[in-house]
This record gives sequence, C-alpha cells and structure tokens, in this order.
Amino acid sequence: MAVDQQLVSEIKAQLEDDILHFAWILQIARILKPDRTKSNWLNSVLDSVTALHSSGDIVVGNAHTAHGMVLIEPWSEMGQDLRTRMESEIETSGDREFCFWIQHVKPFAK
Repeated sequence: MAVDQQLVSEIKAQLEDDILHFAWILQIARILKPDRTKSNWLNSVLDSVTALHSSGDIVVGNAHTAHGMVLIEPWSEMGQDLRTRMESEIETSGDREFCFWIQHVKPFAK
C-alpha cells in the first residue's frame, strides 16, 4: 500500500471542521491528481483512509442523526479488513456517495 501523503494531508485539513463522506474524499483525490484513472483515485482514497484509521486519527463508519447532530457509527474492522469492508460498501451501497463517512477520533470521543 503506497499512501498518497498529499491526499492524507488534505483529508486531515478538511477534517478539522467537519466529517467527510466517501464521494467528497474521492473528489479531493480527483482534484489533487487529475491525470489519474478512477481506479487509481479509488485505491488512493482507500489506502489513505486505511492509513489514517490505522494510526488512530479517524473513525470510519455510517452516519446517523441524533439530537440534531450527525454522528458516525464506527465500524469495528481494522487494517485490511476495514479496506475490504469499504470496498464492499462502495460496491453494494444504494447511495454510493455516502457509503461510508470518516471523522476525527478526538471530536468523536466528546
């Protein structure tokens, strides 16, 4: 797994103020590397999200609303199992744009 550090940095910067969903992260990858293919963008997103999760920076999961706030229901998978789950959710989700979300661990814990 060759992690795109530029994408990781951009994801971290955007997470300072918000949670992010898959389609937005994919769009960031497209903007940063417009010469890549869709497959390369997808792999870059999956690798970057897996790396951020492995380092303990983020949670990955499904979003839901509670008490007027959008919260992440974190998935329990780690490492390659998490990457496999993200791939599966992308392929099978009825709303692929929102098939998974990420959020900083620190605000999540509050």
